Amino acid sequence: MHQLVSKIPIHLSRLLSPALLCGIVLLTSTPLARADDDQVQAKDGLSQAIEAKPLPSAESLGLEGSTEAALLLTGTKDLTIIQLGTRSLSTTEDFILVRGLSDELLSLILQSPSRSWEGSIRVYGGQLTQTDALRLLSSSEAEDLASLEFDLFEFYDRLDRLSTLTTKLAYCQAMELNPPPPPDDALVRDLCQRLQRKADMKLEAARDETNVSNEDDLNRELETNPEEATDRKLAELQRLYRKDGRERKRPPGSALRYSLAGAGFGGAALGLGLALNFEVSAEREYLLYRQAERVGDDLRMTRQLFLTQQFDQRRNAAVGAATASAVGAVVALILQQVETRRFERYRAAAASREDQAND
Repeated sequence: MHQLVSKIPIHLSRLLSPALLCGIVLLTSTPLARADDDQVQAKDGLSQAIEAKPLPSAESLGLEGSTEAALLLTGTKDLTIIQLGTRSLSTTEDFILVRGLSDELLSLILQSPSRSWEGSIRVYGGQLTQTDALRLLSSSEAEDLASLEFDLFEFYDRLDRLSTLTTKLAYCQAMELNPPPPPDDALVRDLCQRLQRKADMKLEAARDETNVSNEDDLNRELETNPEEATDRKLAELQRLYRKDGRERKRPPGSALRYSLAGAGFGGAALGLGLALNFEVSAEREYLLYRQAERVGDDLRMTRQLFLTQQFDQRRNAAVGAATASAVGAVVALILQQVETRRFERYRAAAASREDQAND
């Protein structure tokens, strides 16, 4: 620059204005500034490349030769909804790695602030399936959210098509991230809350069943207690043998139950006989009442009608007593049958223990 200025004649340099000299200086310094900017950008790109995290691979994850499948979603940093099957995913990074999958077909829902995509992703065992979310959202299958209008009936139909309660709740969670406009938002919220209450009730019922099973296990442990086993054996011996050591032919209490059954059937027969007798007497008194009615004897009519009603009441009482006696007899026979079966089981158990002791 100094040489260029020195070559200018003295009479011309006097005519050059200071502004022209400044322009010449700027023109010569511009390439140097651009070179400095290129060097700075190259250094920034190199630092970003160093800081960028390498994407995982099937080899680095140890998937090769196994049945586990994995899915790698890239371009997920700015997405608002990422739903894979029944799971809602979220991340602040540019990719999501989902492990622990099997060889299956999974539903996938992606949504950005402006577009939405819904479809299926196939993953294979022993492989890492990589999918670019930005490519899916920019494809022709994606839809603009601005052009989509919420359809309440379509929401109901889609919720009915979901097979399990877990998938329905996951869909409700996805709807909460992008709720519909009023008044549909209140209906959607109410339905999702009812599904959540149903899930809570099922969880509580499962806990109750677990507690019941734990109580059953505790009862079994108590039954296997040596003291309990000794008491049961003593009860079996009391049922199988009399106090004097003789072996029983029938379960204890058989005589009492047979006696009650016999008395019940006898009472039923007696009650039916009395009911028949009272019915005949009531019929006879009613005929006398009709005879007095024909002759116009009011006093006799009153008397015969009173006797007829009295015999009817006795007949009803006799029928009730006969029914109760018959029921008692049947119950006694049923109890006798139950005790007989239990007695046979005790006898068979005692015989098996004796055979094992002899062996």
